[in-house]
Amino acid sequence: MRVPYNARVEPLSIALLVVAAVACLAAYLGWRRAMLAAAEVRDERGRRELAEARLSDSERGEQRSREAFEALAARALHAQGEQFLALAEQRLNAQQVRAEASIRKERDDVDALVKPIGEALAKTREELSRLEKAREGAYQGLTRQVADFQMQATKLADALRRPNVRGRYGEVQLQRVVELAGMRDWCDFSTQANTRSSEGQLLKPDLVVKLPNGRLLAVDAKCSLDGYLDALEAPDPAARDAAFARFAENVVEQVTRLSSRQYWANFPQSPELVVMFVPGDQFIDAALQYKPELVDIAAQKNIVLASPATLIGLLRAVALGWRERTVSDSAAELLKYGQQLHERSAKVLEYASKVGEHLRRSVDSYNEFATSIDARLMPTLRRFEELGAKSAKALANVEQVELLPKRIESASDELTPAPRRVSEGRDEPAELGS
Repeated sequence: MRVPYNARVEPLSIALLVVAAVACLAAYLGWRRAMLAAAEVRDERGRRELAEARLSDSERGEQRSREAFEALAARALHAQGEQFLALAEQRLNAQQVRAEASIRKERDDVDALVKPIGEALAKTREELSRLEKAREGAYQGLTRQVADFQMQATKLADALRRPNVRGRYGEVQLQRVVELAGMRDWCDFSTQANTRSSEGQLLKPDLVVKLPNGRLLAVDAKCSLDGYLDALEAPDPAARDAAFARFAENVVEQVTRLSSRQYWANFPQSPELVVMFVPGDQFIDAALQYKPELVDIAAQKNIVLASPATLIGLLRAVALGWRERTVSDSAAELLKYGQQLHERSAKVLEYASKVGEHLRRSVDSYNEFATSIDARLMPTLRRFEELGAKSAKALANVEQVELLPKRIESASDELTPAPRRVSEGRDEPAELGS
């Protein structure tokens, strides 16, 4: 079907109109938006100018406030500073007053403490002064004593050079050793136990020690000390060594002379040795230092060198032997007294046994008597009581005595060593009952 021309043109016109309307609307909207944007720009510019004005006013106000605050703060700070200074000055004055009072108190306390110390120091000075004076006097006295001691030592050294004084010194030392060892009862040094050799030579030992079983031991105290004293007075080491060497040779010579006397051959049952007493350990030490073979030389010649300490030990050993000998000698007498005691004890025990037998018989008789009373007399007396014939006193019961004999058992004897007796120089067990 064919459309008319007018019909075909009308939709196109409508479309054009619509497009024109839309374009107009878009143009209006764009203009409207531009106007709004311009208005907003103007408003924004106004607000900005207003804000800038306000900001300028605020800054000026803030500046004025800051200046006012600074002035107020300065005045307040100044006032507080003056107040603080016044308060600080007040407190400082109070603290100073307290400090001065405390210092005065501490000074008084220190004075109280120091005053006794000062007084003590003054007394100490006085005491030191007195002690110094006393020390000076004591030093002078000590100086005099040292001088006296040196003089006495010189006199002693001179005296020891004389044979008779030296011999007496050795004898005195020997007596002291004997007393310290407790051997005075078994030593003879008062008469010196003189004897003669086979050639007629007089032998005079300084001490004779009595040994158990009748043996004798000779002790000689003769020793030359000249070399030792010379060494002590020597001006230089070489002279001192020479004097000590000479002293050692003198000791060897004395050993040889003492060995030649042969005391053991002239005293019965004497051991084949002689004790050479040297009155000081220092003498033997000096001799051994310059003559180390001295002990061997003396031993080969049957001589025993003895210092005070050595001789004390030897004599105490001998004293122990004497005590054992005394105990052995007393064993026989103790056995005799023991036998007598045993015999007398047996007699006493016999009497005691007889007394016990008589006591047993007496108890038996008493028990028979008590039985008779209980069986014969008591029934009759009780019958009288039943009949009313009784007194105010009650009848006592007569009881029998129980006899309980007991054997006295002897305690078991402890095992003890049998006493020993001395027979012909030998210790033998003593037979009990012999």
